[in-house]
Amino acid sequence: MLLNIIIIVFLLGMTGWWAKQGFFSGFLHLCLTIVAGAIALSFWEPLVLSFIIYRFPAAAWTIGLIGPFILILFVLRVAMDKLVPMNMHFVPIIDNVGGAACGLISGVLTAGLVIVGLGFLPLGPSFAGYQPLVVTADGRVQPSDSGLWLPVDTFTVGIFEKLSAGPFGTSTPLAEYRPELAMKAALVRLRYDENASIVAVPGDVELSKVYEHQAPIPELPLLVADALGEDFKRADRKVVIVDTVWENKLGRVGTYDADATARIPATQVRLVTRKRSGGRTVITEYPPVAEAKGTREGPRIFRPFDNDRVFAFSTSRDEIGWVFLVPADEEPQYIMVRNLRLSLQGNQVIWDRDTENLVAVVGSVESEAAATGAAASSPPATGTVDDRDGPRTGSVAREIVLTDALPAHISKNNAQGLQYQNDAIMSGSDTVKKGVGSLSSRTRATKIFKPGHKGMVRLELTRDKAQSLLGAARASAARLGGVWLEDTRGDRWEPTAYVVLKGNGDQEISVDAAAPIRSASQLPISSMTGNDKLYLYFLVDRGLTITSYHVGKTTQAVDLRVP
Repeated sequence: MLLNIIIIVFLLGMTGWWAKQGFFSGFLHLCLTIVAGAIALSFWEPLVLSFIIYRFPAAAWTIGLIGPFILILFVLRVAMDKLVPMNMHFVPIIDNVGGAACGLISGVLTAGLVIVGLGFLPLGPSFAGYQPLVVTADGRVQPSDSGLWLPVDTFTVGIFEKLSAGPFGTSTPLAEYRPELAMKAALVRLRYDENASIVAVPGDVELSKVYEHQAPIPELPLLVADALGEDFKRADRKVVIVDTVWENKLGRVGTYDADATARIPATQVRLVTRKRSGGRTVITEYPPVAEAKGTREGPRIFRPFDNDRVFAFSTSRDEIGWVFLVPADEEPQYIMVRNLRLSLQGNQVIWDRDTENLVAVVGSVESEAAATGAAASSPPATGTVDDRDGPRTGSVAREIVLTDALPAHISKNNAQGLQYQNDAIMSGSDTVKKGVGSLSSRTRATKIFKPGHKGMVRLELTRDKAQSLLGAARASAARLGGVWLEDTRGDRWEPTAYVVLKGNGDQEISVDAAAPIRSASQLPISSMTGNDKLYLYFLVDRGLTITSYHVGKTTQAVDLRVP
C-alpha cells in the first residue's frame, strides 16, 4: 500500500541522514522530537477546543496536533543549534550506528504523530491504503488485514503513554486521558456516509442526564431485553444510559452535515470507565449497544446498533440516549463523542438510578426501516393557505405541498453551478435556461435533495405588488424580518432553498441546507415580475403539523400534516 512505501522511504532517509550527522547530533534531535511531541500532545485538546475547531472544524484535530509538533520541533531545533553550535564526534562505528538508531527512532516518532494527526481528517475508512479497523455486518468493530508493515502509530502512542506515566508524568496520563489513541481516528472515520462530519463542536452537544442500573432489569420490555443480548442477563453487568442533547448552534460549523442533519454512528461514541485493579488504574472504552432517542411526540424509540447501517441522527435539539452495558465494578468517567470529551463526573451531572425512569428512557423498539433512516412511504400531501394578515411584503403564499420536486425538470449540463446526487440538487446557485426536448435520466435533475428521515415542504409564492411608492417602501421594510414556517409546538423552520420559475420557463435556483435563509430580504422578491413564481423549500421533521407561514410581522395561516 502507498502509506507503507512512504513510511519506509521516510525512515530510510532519516536513518541515513542522522548516521552521517553522528550520534551526538542524532541523540539531540531524538530528545527534541520527544519533547516536541509531548508538548504537542499536552496542548492538543485545549488548543483545538478553544480556538481551531471554530475556524477549521473539519481539520481541527489534525491541525491541532501536527501544526504545534512541527512548529515546536523547528523552534527547539533552531534554539539548540544556537546553544550547541559544535558537534561532538565519537569513533566512526558509534557515530554511524548510534546516529542511525537515533534517526530511526526520531523518524518513527515523527511518522507516528503525523499519521495519528492525518487520520483525523474527514477521509474515508481507508487512509492511503491503511484501514486498521472495519465494521462487520452485525455492527461490531474488528481489526482488518490492512495494517502497517511498521506500526509506527501504535509504537509512538505507546512511547508517549509510558512517558506521560513516568518522566513526563501528570495526574491524567495519556493512556487514561486518550485511551487507544492510535486507533481513535480510524474508529471515528468508520461511518455510514463518507460525507458525514466526524467532529463535534463544543456547545453543540451537551449532557442531559445519566441513568444507571444493575442488570438484569425485569421491567424492561421483552424486545428491548432481547436486543441487549445475553450480557444484559448477567448480574455482574450494569446498564448505563447517557442522554445527550444535539443542537446546531453555530450553523455551518462542524457538527452537522450539509443538509443540517448530524449523523452519528456507534463508532463515533465511546463510554470510558475506570476501576482500580492490583494497585493500578484500569481505563476501558465501551461502544454503545443501542440508541434511545427522544421523540417530539410519544415515547422514546429504542434502536439497537446490530448492523453496519444503523446510525443515530439529530436535526434540531434532539435528545439522544446512548445505551451501554459495562461491568458492574467499573465507574463511568466520561463519554467521547467524535473526539469531544463530556465528563460524567461533577456536581453539574445528574445521575438517576431509579428503575422506572430508566425503563421510560429506553422506550420501545423501532422498525428496521426507521432505524436506518428510510423514508416513510406516504403519498404527497397538499395543505391549505389562508389570506395574509399584516403588511404587504411583495409576495403572498398561494399553495403549500409536501414535495421536494422542482417546478420543472432541468438539465445538469445547463447548470454547472449546482452540485448533484443522482437526480437531486445538493447545493449551489445557478440560473437554468428552459429545457428544450426530452432529457435523459442521466442528465436530468428533478428535485431538491431531502434525507429520508426528513420531510420537504414546498411553498409557492406569487408577486403581491404594492399600489404606491409608500406601499412599496413598506413592503421592502417588511422583508427585513425573518421568513419561516411554524408548527403546532411553536417551532420555526426556515427555508433551505428557493426556486424562481420565470415567465419564460427559466429557473433561478439556490440550495444551501447548511445555511437556512434568515431574512426575506435574501429572496429575489423585488426582481419578480407578474408572471414569476417563487418556491420556498423547507426541511422539517416528520410527525408534525405546519400551522402558519411568517414574513416578519406578516402571517398566513396554513394547514399541512407532515407524516
